[in-house]
Amino acid sequence: MIVIMIAGQARVGKTTLSNFIAEYCVHNNLTPKIIPFALSIKKQAAIEGYTKHSNQEAYRDFCQHLGQGMRDANPDHWVNEWEKSVKAVYEEEVKLLNEQPEFYKERVVIVDDCRYVNELEIGKKYKAIDIFISAGTRKLEEHDAEWRKHRSEELAYSIDRQRSKVIDRFYYHIYNEETIEHFKKFCTRQIPTWLGLVADNNKANCNCELCRADRENRSPNNNTVLEETLDYLMDKLPENWFNLGKKEDKDDKDPN
Repeated sequence: MIVIMIAGQARVGKTTLSNFIAEYCVHNNLTPKIIPFALSIKKQAAIEGYTKHSNQEAYRDFCQHLGQGMRDANPDHWVNEWEKSVKAVYEEEVKLLNEQPEFYKERVVIVDDCRYVNELEIGKKYKAIDIFISAGTRKLEEHDAEWRKHRSEELAYSIDRQRSKVIDRFYYHIYNEETIEHFKKFCTRQIPTWLGLVADNNKANCNCELCRADRENRSPNNNTVLEETLDYLMDKLPENWFNLGKKEDKDDKDPN
């Protein structure tokens, strides 16, 4: 079983990426299982008659209040509920592998709403691949809406503003700042690596600004590229390069 956790601010493209991964799985002999931490919240919202399509504002308000209320009583409540669902998927996978191996397809659990540190922690238990999405230069829809001040948005917001070291916990940090077509093309190229189907050269890869920008799906910082190029050239110069001119001048003046 493979677990992929996706984080980032609301409307940045987490569900979009989740759907890209699920689509890839379907066409590559894998079984996707989209299990957000808010799955139980969404089910309760449906029971109460709240849906994202009928009234998005009321739906979001209900989910945020229910989610935070249970989290205040027990910070790990929704994490525990999520783990129950993941264990069920794992048991299903093992059973099929043992009883009907000819029909076996590895399960890929996709989480498109990682918002809290304890959610990242439970991901470690399942060796999750953590991906953080930033909007980069793109302005998010309702970027100044009141609901963005909710605690569920704090972690992603702080990471995007470089106010949190939690970003170091994410193995991949990617940008979704252009068209949906551009984003899908980039993700389709990266998904086999994220799923472990091809060798992951992320650690061994060149860490220069141009290569980092390519891996993160963003435009390179020209100033950083220039600085790194100059540093590279300086490193290639002979150790006594700065003294060569002085030595020649001294030789010219020396009558012997």
